[in-house]
Amino acid sequence: MNNYWIPVIAALGASALTGLIAMGLDERRARRQRRDGLTERRTLAYSGMISHAASFALAAGALHLTAQVRSGLVEGLDITLHHRKPVEPLELHDWLMTELGPMMDAMAEIWVVGTSDAVVAANELMLKCNKVLELGTSRGKLGTPLMRYLIGEKWTPSQAESFQKAIDEMSETRKKLAEVARIETGVEFTTLFTNQVVQ
Repeated sequence: MNNYWIPVIAALGASALTGLIAMGLDERRARRQRRDGLTERRTLAYSGMISHAASFALAAGALHLTAQVRSGLVEGLDITLHHRKPVEPLELHDWLMTELGPMMDAMAEIWVVGTSDAVVAANELMLKCNKVLELGTSRGKLGTPLMRYLIGEKWTPSQAESFQKAIDEMSETRKKLAEVARIETGVEFTTLFTNQVVQ
């Protein structure tokens, strides 16, 4: 056999081996990037859902306050005399969607890339947010219909207590989603809420 072929065969073998190793490393790097991309998508979706749910609760509280302040005989006179414009349903919808829209986007992302635990926690959080909105926009039951016509919407203490309880339950559900997110992303666990007031 010709001695010239030995270095050529060795070079071809080394080249093939180098190519296989490079392909394996590239595949491993691509797998890691896909996993890191998925983790990033999950983190953004989870944190978006958690933060927008808090904003949404504040919006529901603002709607409640608006119903109290913008109702009754004085409100009717202010609108009639053009001191104030009436509440427009489409403007209210657009304002509400500034909070609800991003939360729905985060929810959709969780449905697409979240784990089953995250989807369950996010679904529960959305239900709690709906409850907060429902209670925050319910009509006041304090007084007679004539009294409400004159002085506006006023909540009974029971209604106010139910609203606060719904907000507390929503906060606990936000906490559950945050705990799922911390476990999935490998972030060290910490106490998220305390009932202590800092003085």
